[in-house]
Amino acid sequence: MPIFDIFSFFVTIIVYNAVNEKAKEWRRSMKQYGEEQANKYGKLISEKLSGKTISKNKALAEQPGGLIYEAELLKIDMWELLEALEGMCDKGTATEINDSTYLVK
Repeated sequence: MPIFDIFSFFVTIIVYNAVNEKAKEWRRSMKQYGEEQANKYGKLISEKLSGKTISKNKALAEQPGGLIYEAELLKIDMWELLEALEGMCDKGTATEINDSTYLVK
């Protein structure tokens, strides 16, 4: 086996391990996305919005059921509401009905 092939083999192994570690880190961060906000605001959201659907649709954002409207009623930032809803989906206290709508249980 020529030295170049051995070198290429080891470089491939090193690159694969680096990419694999980045992928693991990304999966871990995605799993944790919204967890902090769900812990912080989950109870409030469940109490105030139980049984309601919340839309991420920009056209509906400032109407009842829209992300901005509901965040203002809860007196929290709309981005924190969005992250909390994602975290609540992981906990089972909310469901993502489709790409733009959540149902708070």
